[in-house]
Amino acid sequence: IADAQSFCFLWCGETHLEQGRELLKRWGFRRVEDICWVKTNRTAKVNEHGKVERPTLMYGDTSILQRSKEQCLVGVKGTLKRSVDTHFIHANCDVDLIMEEEKEFGSTLKPTEMYETIEHFCLGRRRLELFGLDRNLRDGWLTLGRGLTTSNWNKAAYNSWFEGDLRWPEVKDYRGGKLLGSIAEIDALRPKSPVRPGRARSRSRSAGRGGGGRRQKDVENDDFDKPLPEDLGEMAPPLPKEDEDASMPAMPAEAA
Repeated sequence: IADAQSFCFLWCGETHLEQGRELLKRWGFRRVEDICWVKTNRTAKVNEHGKVERPTLMYGDTSILQRSKEQCLVGVKGTLKRSVDTHFIHANCDVDLIMEEEKEFGSTLKPTEMYETIEHFCLGRRRLELFGLDRNLRDGWLTLGRGLTTSNWNKAAYNSWFEGDLRWPEVKDYRGGKLLGSIAEIDALRPKSPVRPGRARSRSRSAGRGGGGRRQKDVENDDFDKPLPEDLGEMAPPLPKEDEDASMPAMPAEAA
């Protein structure tokens, strides 16, 4: 389903982070971020003693503290660099924390802000949500799920919306290529990562030297031009052993 360069946002609740990381790996994604939803209860009803009448916090047989958050893992497929692939990603536009009221006990409803974070960050136009319900239907998304009560699916029409290479501002409706499009001003206003320590120092040190200084500068700049760990995607080194979950069942052997 996923393209060669794509992202996967996987809700794991509070107790399935290890399984979520393993699942991303088996699907060909590398985990690069965690988004945390902190559940507030400012609108909850309170009794005469000022305590919440019916707390919806989750408890479990193995929990030590009250669970008041859920986490969403972000996986990347392919190699993407924040400073180069600005046609596909707008990094640093949103934070990795969502604060929103907790839902009713047992509800699987997630914050709407999550959609906005994805749409701000990834400029791909093809967006798919799995296991969706009627409440998840959203413009610009293809929603799949057994709980849907209606469908307007038309394969030919859907594929026609992504034909060609046109993008905004040439196209300003649902038709166009696979990318939304952007302008240089948007990328200029986007928050940037700070300059890594040593870059300015190396430039000033090499400025007063002769040929040897220039060679030293070239070596140092080669090191500075290396992609950051989060830019490497699937080219990154293997996950450390402590990030592996030994309790995960082994993959079943394929039939000959």
